[in-house]
Amino acid sequence: MVQPIPEIPGQKLWNAYERRDLRGVELEFCLPEPPIIGAAEEAAEALLLLRSALGLKSSDMMRIIETPIGTVEIRGDLLPHLVEKRLDQRERYANFILPTLANPYEIFETGYEDGSRRLRFFGVFASKYSVQVVVMMGNPEMFLWNFMHAERKKMNKNRSGKLIFPS
Repeated sequence: MVQPIPEIPGQKLWNAYERRDLRGVELEFCLPEPPIIGAAEEAAEALLLLRSALGLKSSDMMRIIETPIGTVEIRGDLLPHLVEKRLDQRERYANFILPTLANPYEIFETGYEDGSRRLRFFGVFASKYSVQVVVMMGNPEMFLWNFMHAERKKMNKNRSGKLIFPS
């Protein structure tokens, strides 16, 4: 299992940029809610559902997604850790990943204690949920690393770092 790396404390928060609380985002700025997928019982099945939602047929496939700030690679070999925590059943929200990358509400660049920087793409949908897609910044590539879903009020706490979109 991949162990989380703490983010650097004290980074600028969303409200310091005069950004709206996600609970108050008007419907006109929300993405349509995609279908929620049925939960898998085992990680292997969850991985198949995740790959299917992302348009990957196998673990050795890769897909390039255009975002407002450049291209992001989705690599099949990096997906297994996304679904290994079975209590989370994240595969249910796999259909939210591509719209979040293509049309994010905002993107923050967040620094982590290991010296890495990651991009946090936030998708706000016409539902009670929002999605955070985490993109690892390589050199020069960017690639999908993680994602999570939460109710809008809970997602606000993840909006930290340098706001890079919208600029």
